[in-house]
Amino acid sequence: MDAIFPICGARGITSAFSYLTHTYDRMRPNLSEEEYELLIKFRKGNLRLKPAQRNVLVIGDLHEPFCLDEYLAFNVGLYRKYQCSQVVFIGDIIDNHFSSYHETDPDGMSAGVELDFAINRLKRWYEAFPDAIITIGNHDRLIHRKAQTGGVARRWIRPYNEVLEVYNWKFVESWEQDNVLYVHGEGGTARNRIKQELQSTVQGHLHTQAYVDWIVGAKYRVFGMQVGCVDADTEYLTPTGWRRIADYKEGLVGQYNEDGTVSFVAPSEYIKAPCKELNKISTKYGVSQVICNEHDVVYKSRTGGLNKLKAAEVIERHHKNTGGFDGKFIVAFDISNNTRMPLTDDELRIMVAVHADGSIRRDCVSKPCRITIKKQRKKERIVSLLEKAGIEYTVHHNKNDASRYCFASPLLTKNYGPEWYQCSSEQLRVIADECVYWDGNQKNTFYTIHKNDADFIQYCFIATRRRAYISYDKREGKQSYRVIATNTIYNSIQSAQGKNLFQKVPTIDGFKYCFNVPSHMLVLRNNRCVFVTGNCGIDRKSYAAAYAKAGKKPAIASGLVLENGRLPIVEMMEL
Repeated sequence: MDAIFPICGARGITSAFSYLTHTYDRMRPNLSEEEYELLIKFRKGNLRLKPAQRNVLVIGDLHEPFCLDEYLAFNVGLYRKYQCSQVVFIGDIIDNHFSSYHETDPDGMSAGVELDFAINRLKRWYEAFPDAIITIGNHDRLIHRKAQTGGVARRWIRPYNEVLEVYNWKFVESWEQDNVLYVHGEGGTARNRIKQELQSTVQGHLHTQAYVDWIVGAKYRVFGMQVGCVDADTEYLTPTGWRRIADYKEGLVGQYNEDGTVSFVAPSEYIKAPCKELNKISTKYGVSQVICNEHDVVYKSRTGGLNKLKAAEVIERHHKNTGGFDGKFIVAFDISNNTRMPLTDDELRIMVAVHADGSIRRDCVSKPCRITIKKQRKKERIVSLLEKAGIEYTVHHNKNDASRYCFASPLLTKNYGPEWYQCSSEQLRVIADECVYWDGNQKNTFYTIHKNDADFIQYCFIATRRRAYISYDKREGKQSYRVIATNTIYNSIQSAQGKNLFQKVPTIDGFKYCFNVPSHMLVLRNNRCVFVTGNCGIDRKSYAAAYAKAGKKPAIASGLVLENGRLPIVEMMEL
């Protein structure tokens, strides 16, 4: 029913229009003459009333019987808060997991049991919202697809509202009202759809996205609402190093592949969504992630399988299990690229020495590079490398046991710039092996005062399957970076304790960020700690299994389209 607004003053009548039209002749003289005239004009059709304002509540994908129990109360509260007059379920009101074309859980419910359970849980929704529009989702229509696959004509299939016992609900492929299109949303995101259709659109389908985007032109103003990440300072990997995700404009990003490699791809979408608060997961041994409750955490199980779990469930499991969350975070990989630096292995090792202990005299043409060292092992090393590379050199011995070696280095650089990220996997191994000899402990630690050098050496380790994190000494006069590597590709929080392991932190700028990439897994870095994580969007291979059992329940947002299609809002439910 449309919203009802008062048509008289404080002393007047505030009841419904129908009541006014049928009872004006029985009104007592407590009406003023002005109010009485308004009533007569309304009766005769000579009074134009302000149109009723339509506020629409848009409910996200339920996937019953696996929906969060609290989600119903959340939507009832929104309906009352915003005085809604209409309800649209944006699709996938049932999950149909057993009937999925994807892999199903052998320990899950049978098709009949799941349907009975779903019908029973939908009764609560039907009681709360007896009149509603449902845009049919891909999970809703699974039985119709199965029937088509089996050659069964559509006329043999009973209507949705009969099967699910929601007789007053109207099931449609799409719904248009107030120039706003409501659709489930397979085949693209809301922000991409509005660019193509130039029509305001509300859709669901992508559980990890929730936003409102606007496109404004000279003669149009349309919005796209998605009902379903990481903080602004989280960095993503590019072919030339790490970049802050909030600063993304265009270009390639590093995606993690199931074979353990990382490749660079153009993201299908860059996501920036409003967010007030995120979870910070951190330890002093190289774990640092700032992610939302709905974000997919990628981990290896005890049996070696590659799995995903919502961040909220990771935190819940850690608190619930005696030994904590036992999944292993992937923090190292093999790089998959077709580029390399135009240097031999010996020349690479010489450049590592130059960056550590060398200086460049650009006024000296023949031998511009100089390395002055005291340690005997370094003297022997530089001589060996220069002779292997066939580079001529001169040496001058000082009285304080220091020796100065002069030669023409392969490159006239003193730091690792963006071009060094073009190294092949083999070249990265050479650099990782050599750097600890010159600026390290000769085992697994590298020291530097230059952040860019620390970033690159960390990349050398993690891109050759060795976990590495960077510690920073902030003491005045001693600012330095230390890159510490270990021979594993995993990190974990299993034995971690303390009140700072999980923290709720406000977002830096009021937003959260993410990408969509083909593999649905990204390589990110937060607070100098690298981790592989899920992206926004649906991983088709593991999607159905995510709702296989009761208890694996999706986190959902809801949308509202207020003021006759003019004002879109997304509301997130707190978990």
